[in-house]
Amino acid sequence: MVRKTREQVWRELDDIGEDEVRSRLSDSSDDAADTRLVREWLERKERVASELSATAAGVQSGPSRGNLRLVGGVALIALSAAALGYVVARRRGR
Repeated sequence: MVRKTREQVWRELDDIGEDEVRSRLSDSSDDAADTRLVREWLERKERVASELSATAAGVQSGPSRGNLRLVGGVALIALSAAALGYVVARRRGR
């Protein structure tokens, strides 16, 4: 009997879809190893969905005040460096 790798099983589960996988899991639990892989796959799907949801919530809330302050500080430093470069270049040109 040839055993499939975790990646092969998960690829098949992706092709089947989460609803069908849950239905099949509730209907039968023949092989303990297959059941374990199916449960790992479902947990991974839930974890990814949760992380995506948290990321989306952070993106929708917009930049934080600290991030805006940081961006403003970086912009000020960049502008100062450009102005200093301009002044130095003008003095060398005299």
